Amino acid sequence: GAPFPTPRQLTEQLLVDGLGLRLCLDCGSMSGTCALTFQIECVATKPGEAVFVVGSAPEIGAWDPSKAVPCLTSAKVFPNWTSQTVTLPAKTGNIEFKVLVQAADGKKPASARWEGGPNRCLSIPEGKGGLVQ
Repeated sequence: GAPFPTPRQLTEQLLVDGLGLRLCLDCGSMSGTCALTFQIECVATKPGEAVFVVGSAPEIGAWDPSKAVPCLTSAKVFPNWTSQTVTLPAKTGNIEFKVLVQAADGKKPASARWEGGPNRCLSIPEGKGGLVQ
């Protein structure tokens, strides 16, 4: 088959709560899916807490904090948090999402701290890289 396009690094530096966000979206025109990885810089976590991403698509939790996508860090890379790769259908279209901080086990969604401001919007085009707004 045709080679997959190379991943595009999409960078948006935000000064909201000291949060920086990078997305890597790799859409394969032959597979009909897009691989999305969230890379978030967040220093606002306390011990026992983790960074999560939740949004409008079912693959990223459908706005339910208990189903949010967890991001992982380590002492070596903190405050950089990276999610597992989320696979979305290439025809997903626009999705909205937010970053939140909650207990690392995700068992206390009512106490989650949500990112302020409007929802972030990501366009999942068919077979191409995406853009963050």
